[in-house]
Amino acid sequence: MQVLVWLVAAALAACQAAVLPPPIPHPKDVAEPLAVATCRAFCLQKFASGKEDTCLQQPDCFMCWKKCELLQGNYDVAGTDCSNPTVCYAGCQVACKFYEEEQFRRKAEHPVSHNREALKLSTLPQGAGVLSWAPLPKPNLVYLLVAKPGNSNIWRQISQSTESEVRLESGHLALEPNSSVCVLAVGPKGLVSILTLDTSTVLLPNIPELVVRKEPWRLMEVSMHYKYPRRRHEGLQVITEVAWEPQAPNATYIVTWELVGGGLKGNLFTSSTNVSLSLWTDTLYYIQVELVGAYGKPLPESVGKVRSEMLMLDTSPATPAKSVESLPRVERKKRQLTEEMLAGTGAAMLLFLLVAVAWRCRHLLARGPRKRRLLLADHSISAGETPSLTLARFLSPSFFA
Repeated sequence: MQVLVWLVAAALAACQAAVLPPPIPHPKDVAEPLAVATCRAFCLQKFASGKEDTCLQQPDCFMCWKKCELLQGNYDVAGTDCSNPTVCYAGCQVACKFYEEEQFRRKAEHPVSHNREALKLSTLPQGAGVLSWAPLPKPNLVYLLVAKPGNSNIWRQISQSTESEVRLESGHLALEPNSSVCVLAVGPKGLVSILTLDTSTVLLPNIPELVVRKEPWRLMEVSMHYKYPRRRHEGLQVITEVAWEPQAPNATYIVTWELVGGGLKGNLFTSSTNVSLSLWTDTLYYIQVELVGAYGKPLPESVGKVRSEMLMLDTSPATPAKSVESLPRVERKKRQLTEEMLAGTGAAMLLFLLVAVAWRCRHLLARGPRKRRLLLADHSISAGETPSLTLARFLSPSFFA
């Protein structure tokens, strides 16, 4: 009997929860974004002329749209240029006029409607989603999208737009199972309508069953070449490219490389089917790839480990470039500058020696007779001998004294 009562109570609670309307925000809960949206609707009224979709392409309308957010964020700072028409143009002046007249504090002159089940959510294979709704038959409307987690009472602004569709990335708050989503249609005088989500129209993507190959797949070595160091403390490395065939749509892989014999191990995540690894030279490596995700989601545990064959890679066969043209541009530039500096230094030294010899010879010819007498007066040289001049004696200052 108690079990029956418990089942009836649970059924009544489920029915009551099913008929409860989705939560909607109170205007006070979204006061700031609602004020910005009202100001932007005021901008559309001034500049759109019935073409809300193209209004933001006009400079004045775009400036008014951006100025509304700045003034709401900090009016004391952003409003300092409102009185200066040389920097605050037509769009800026319209936004300033809206806040100066405090139109955002006025109550709407028309009742607010509640359009239940007006939003439709379509999910995509990559975990993203598209939220859409039918545009309301009223001009100059700004659609304010807000959401809140299931365990919170705080509504958060997602976007503001004149369009009737919003794309949501994977993991977005609005796509969480227990979150609440609303779209507020806002006009120049305030809130016009509230649109809530139709949970029965969520369109799930057609994801086929994941088929995984039981046998390990083979890795291929595509290329291998040296990487020349750009800094003195860096060593020479080998860039090796490894590729494999796709194992699943929108897959994620983890690539692991390890020294043969252990001691060093590395890995990286990638969604591509080829990677470039920077390895040591003259070393043996084990390389293996594991499938960890498919269709943008982690691989189920029931599938188990899906790994490739172990590839043993030897970095010794990599042949270094022998020609100067195959060197990196930085190395070629350094070598060219070194050669130019050596050539310039040698030319300067040769020119200096030529000038010095010419000057010494000229000085010798001008004072030749006197120097001959000085040489003969030397006790180490006889009168019949020819004096021999060493380079050190020729270049010494006493020789020309």
